[in-house]
Amino acid sequence: MLFNTFPFLLFFIIVFILYWNMPKKFQWIVLLLASYYFYASWKPAYLGIILATTLINYRLALSIEKSKTHKKQFLILALCANLGTLFLFKYFNFFSVSMDQIFQSIGWNIVLPQWKLLLPLGISFYTFQVISYVVDVYRGKIKPEKHLGIFALFVCFSPRSFQGLLSGGTNFCRS
Repeated sequence: MLFNTFPFLLFFIIVFILYWNMPKKFQWIVLLLASYYFYASWKPAYLGIILATTLINYRLALSIEKSKTHKKQFLILALCANLGTLFLFKYFNFFSVSMDQIFQSIGWNIVLPQWKLLLPLGISFYTFQVISYVVDVYRGKIKPEKHLGIFALFVCFSPRSFQGLLSGGTNFCRS
């Protein structure tokens, strides 16, 4: 769903009306569901990736706060999960091709696999956003969000997550 299309305009109007007619304490639900719908409208598989990122970081941030002895291990786990996901989806094929070229230049006939993985929309933005959040929790600058729905909205709220797409030209499938 592109921002400059009639379906987006219709979607926006419906969300706007629902949001303002919903009691204040439930407005976040409208925004969360609209964000997930908008995100899935690009490719439904993207939704699983952002949901997994949300759940992992939600749980690890709470674990960092509760732990007396393993805070650093939970932080390292969060960093590895987030950067590993980003590497897998965004940089793995580049790394694989580069290593193949290096191997060939020194005479080794090694071919690393390349995967045809879809590049999740906005993955860099929300990955670095949750890394910043987890690091702030670790440093004690903020308390972790206890409400899973509110945290999920923090991760996927569409206007913030996709703001770079508006100025990024027509290639809306890249983060």
